[in-house]
Amino acid sequence: MGSAGMSSLPAPIALRQACSSPGEIKGYHTIGLIRRPAAIGADEVITDWMNSAAAKNALARADYIIHLSGDANAKNKASYIESNYTTTKLVACNAAKIGGKGLLR
Repeated sequence: MGSAGMSSLPAPIALRQACSSPGEIKGYHTIGLIRRPAAIGADEVITDWMNSAAAKNALARADYIIHLSGDANAKNKASYIESNYTTTKLVACNAAKIGGKGLLR
């Protein structure tokens, strides 16, 4: 469950495929889920997100999830499946655990 309405903490938003800076989103704590370390401007960054328990926890506690799936121009079918289907499935499985707030895609 997220923190909205429970305390003065900002509501968490998990940003998947946060390859560009989300900037400051007023009233929210942004969590960037990315593959490799990068400065993306999120309040919190979790790298190697597909293998990270911290990422699964972030998805489960997020009030909102913004998921921008993979690579439409993947070099081969396996890369396309991994970057689109596999990532979306991982996000969706963990999004099911949030308190019904929302998955934005």
